[in-house]
Amino acid sequence: MNNRFLAAFLLLAAARVTIARLLPITDDESYYWIWSQHLSWGYPDHPPVIAGLIRLSTLPLGDGPMGIRLGALVLSLATGVIVYALGRDMFGPRIGAVAALASQLLPAIAAGGALAVPDAPFMFFWLLTVWLFWRALTAAHRPWWYAAGAALGLTAMSKLFGALLALGLAGFLLATPAYRKWLRRSEPYAAAAIAVAVIAPFVLWNIAEGWPSWTKILQQAPWVRTGHPAVKTLTYVLGQFAYYGPLTAPLLLLALRNGVRRPDAGDPRFALLGWTALPILILSIGLSPSGMPKPHWPAPAYVVAAITATAMWWKSRYLGRLLLAWGGGLNALILGLILLTPWIAPSVANQVTGWDQVTAQVVALATTLPEDPGVFIFSTGYQTASQLTYRLRGAYPVTAAAPNTLLGRIVPLEEFVGWNAVYVDDDREPIEIPIDRMFRAVERLPNVRVVVDGRVVRSLYLYRGIGFLGPAR
Repeated sequence: MNNRFLAAFLLLAAARVTIARLLPITDDESYYWIWSQHLSWGYPDHPPVIAGLIRLSTLPLGDGPMGIRLGALVLSLATGVIVYALGRDMFGPRIGAVAALASQLLPAIAAGGALAVPDAPFMFFWLLTVWLFWRALTAAHRPWWYAAGAALGLTAMSKLFGALLALGLAGFLLATPAYRKWLRRSEPYAAAAIAVAVIAPFVLWNIAEGWPSWTKILQQAPWVRTGHPAVKTLTYVLGQFAYYGPLTAPLLLLALRNGVRRPDAGDPRFALLGWTALPILILSIGLSPSGMPKPHWPAPAYVVAAITATAMWWKSRYLGRLLLAWGGGLNALILGLILLTPWIAPSVANQVTGWDQVTAQVVALATTLPEDPGVFIFSTGYQTASQLTYRLRGAYPVTAAAPNTLLGRIVPLEEFVGWNAVYVDDDREPIEIPIDRMFRAVERLPNVRVVVDGRVVRSLYLYRGIGFLGPAR
């Protein structure tokens, strides 16, 4: 990687650190922080890698925003290094450098890499698996196969979509004559066995707990709630342009399409890139009429596609090279606007602020409740409950009414029968539980209002309950 690309790469890393320092902890990050305080081989929502990563990163820096996000920041930077290594090994160092920079300029990767969410380790281990797999094919040394198997297992232990990468790798071996011979050797099967061994604790945890992860998948709430399937698909497609760049998203998809249909489609490099990107893309698009897929689901496919697009167009086609350059420049502008959001669009930035105000008001109300036999705080979903848990640090027990969340499992509502409570929840959605039947006496209070610079930026429902009767059936 030459000095210019390295400088741009480090500048993007600095921008990501800036986002991590400025942005308050989000709902999901506070939820995953709770996971890190209750380490387990599995959770209803995801496998355990993000919990372990946050636990490791908070050891040296504490559980402030930078401490929680340190591991994700490091892995996001390392993902760019792996993209460089894969592109270099396949097409040469210059292609590797351009692909690494292009992938890091994708808005979802550039900004999302600052957050402590499962996508950070998922992306890293996905690309690491592809690189190790390519090394195993070309270097023909057994340790590369074993390392690829371990990385594949960690991909699935980051997000269950890692199974789609396994499908892609198997499909590549079956469909590529030059490498089909590996199916007659032991190394791929040893790698698969290692991957299964890595993910086995998560499977065993699900068996012991009654398959909560499977239940969560079946009860997945739609991301887009509009009625018509065509509108949901259109919303999903527009989300791709926003997450991966209005110009680069279609360019990368076109590169994948051309990579598998070009005259020299027998080139195993393009075949491998296509097989490791297309399954997760196809699944996401296929499910889009249901409204469930979120735009960040196929992120690894776009990062892989950055290598395909660079290899196809950077050297040989002036127009393609120009479009990639313009796309990267537009993405850099978008990233700059994201960094300036607190100043140019404070109403947007304020949506993640104000939780200290909410916590102070909730605590003030909790102190007015009878202490005997106890006082607890709860919400319907995990978002509000997680933000309060993160800030209260055990001053009051906090839980969620949803039993398919970690809070609902480790602090079940049934434990608080007879207690007094504060109920608080976001007022953007109707309350989905019958509060009036859950207490001997319940009082609706004025909404909690979060005020920033003299403006109300968030409002939450607030109830005071005496004598909790248990979850209403």
